[in-house]
Amino acid sequence: MMAGTALGLPRRSAAFWPRNVPIWPVLNSRVGSSGVPYAALPLSRINPEGRGPSDVILVPHVQADFAEAIGWSQMGAQITKTDFTCQLVTIRSKKSFAEVTGEIERLFQRYDIDEFRDLTTAGDAEKFAAYVKQVGEPTEFGIFFQMDQGSTMRLAGIPIESRFYLLGNATIAQGLFRYFASAGLGAPVRFCVSQRDGEETRIDIDQPTSFFSQFPELRTSSVPAELSDRMVPLLERVAS
Repeated sequence: MMAGTALGLPRRSAAFWPRNVPIWPVLNSRVGSSGVPYAALPLSRINPEGRGPSDVILVPHVQADFAEAIGWSQMGAQITKTDFTCQLVTIRSKKSFAEVTGEIERLFQRYDIDEFRDLTTAGDAEKFAAYVKQVGEPTEFGIFFQMDQGSTMRLAGIPIESRFYLLGNATIAQGLFRYFASAGLGAPVRFCVSQRDGEETRIDIDQPTSFFSQFPELRTSSVPAELSDRMVPLLERVAS
């Protein structure tokens, strides 16, 4: 009789477990939250078909710990974590927060999201490209979105001004998305203008070349370097 059956526990779904994952190294090195070692389970390997003497049946209080040990969520989604190094660029300015944000919003036009959506829906690539070019004048970059967080923080008694922007060019961004859909994590590029009462104004932006380095799929794209070479100097000009 299987150990789980002997304990009167329901059989675990085989779909929960990745195929052919060795179990004994994990069992021998981990102890469940109740203090019961996994090694007490008389199993050597997961059977992906969910039958036979190698079926895995875990008591509830060790299921979560075991899933964490093998990197598998209880919802059946595989989770990976990637370390990468990102360079933060901070540009300090003697200008006030209002002066810096005012210059940014004069220099960069805003995309009209409704127009953006309608042109996309119409499927006319030439008209879409023309609209992107129009909004991008004179820098080729436009503001997709901005949000003022400082005024909300002041309600909590935090003496700051803070506003973030999403800045980019939908045509240039094609050179990211053709390689990797998750480029949307950093395109448009996000930067923040902030000032604490009595201190200098600052602009903070993740260097695009280092930010996009977390995606190996983008290593042959020239766009991260183009964004770094062109976008950061524009912000430096605003701050000067």
